[in-house]
Amino acid sequence: MLMKKLFLSFCFFVIGVHAFTQWTWQNPLPQGNCLNSVRFIDVNTGYAVGNNGTILKTTDAGTTWSTVSSGTTYNLNSVCFPTPDIGYIVGAESYFGIVLKTTDGGTSWNILSSGYFGILHSVYFTDSDHGCVVGDYAIVITSDGGVTWNPTFQNLAYLFNSVYFTSINIGYAVGSTLPGTDSPILKTINGGLTWDTLSSGTANILFSVFFMNTDTGYIVGSTGTILKTVDGGFHWIT
Repeated sequence: MLMKKLFLSFCFFVIGVHAFTQWTWQNPLPQGNCLNSVRFIDVNTGYAVGNNGTILKTTDAGTTWSTVSSGTTYNLNSVCFPTPDIGYIVGAESYFGIVLKTTDGGTSWNILSSGYFGILHSVYFTDSDHGCVVGDYAIVITSDGGVTWNPTFQNLAYLFNSVYFTSINIGYAVGSTLPGTDSPILKTINGGLTWDTLSSGTANILFSVFFMNTDTGYIVGSTGTILKTVDGGFHWIT
């Protein structure tokens, strides 16, 4: 009887292990990590990035997505492709930022050093060489494709969530600051070397900035905040 029980226990163990190894992710496909950013480079080709080093790519306008190895388990927060082949991703794990770069259309990614150890939330490149990343307390720029980085704005009271450039020289960064004070909108007219603070008129956290052209732009934030400018950021209306 003892031998029979041992045999049955062994059988259940083997069946259990075998059944466990057969489980595969089914819905949503191809994975289930939180996705934080998406960017399309044409009508068919796009990329999405997210937590645990997730990179997804589509070549059929989003009908299907395939996973791409990022080489990291850091959370990835933002993706930008200035050309079809060259792309950049920023993210972080705890308080350590990371920058990834591809030169083969997202097939492989290399880890770059940003020279900044804080969390990185957003990236924007106007061409393959000139780019800007923003995060906790700082704005950092590069002019050589990420080989070297230059922190051009640092303030321990500011947390930047989004950056957008309308040209190689003109760009905007938005985020949050100390409670009870207006959230920051920063503008550069020299490629990120210096930044001027604009009035947002709101203390709500600002999460994302986008411009249709050099004059017309939008910012969204917490509690349903939507801001609009029609004069290049000098004035914003709710």
